[in-house]
Amino acid sequence: MVLATKAAALFDAIAEGDVDTAVRALESHPGLSHKRAGKKNRTIYHACASGGQVEVLRRLCEHVWAHVPDELGKTHPGGAGPGRRFHPVLYRAVNSFDESGLTPLMLACKKGHAGAAQYLMSQEETLFV
Repeated sequence: MVLATKAAALFDAIAEGDVDTAVRALESHPGLSHKRAGKKNRTIYHACASGGQVEVLRRLCEHVWAHVPDELGKTHPGGAGPGRRFHPVLYRAVNSFDESGLTPLMLACKKGHAGAAQYLMSQEETLFV
């Protein structure tokens, strides 16, 4: 299966708000946590933000914290929290620009998805807006 096909299943689940399918797709293909797809070169975080899929976004970020090692090789099942450093995968993804020059936070704000914007801000202390 090529990356595009794997990514398509995950992006489809995000668009449909199917939390369980999205998490299973990310579990099966953890590299998708930082890959881009589609004609706008967006990450899964862009897709969640654009569609206002807060619950999918939350669960995917929790999965990254719990299962994707940080720069020290550690995982953090508790996720982001007071005094906890950002996760490098989420830092890169949340601060990445798509083909239109938008970050996931910018997309959430542009589309009026306050919940997605708030959640994204909770994941990183240095956001580019």
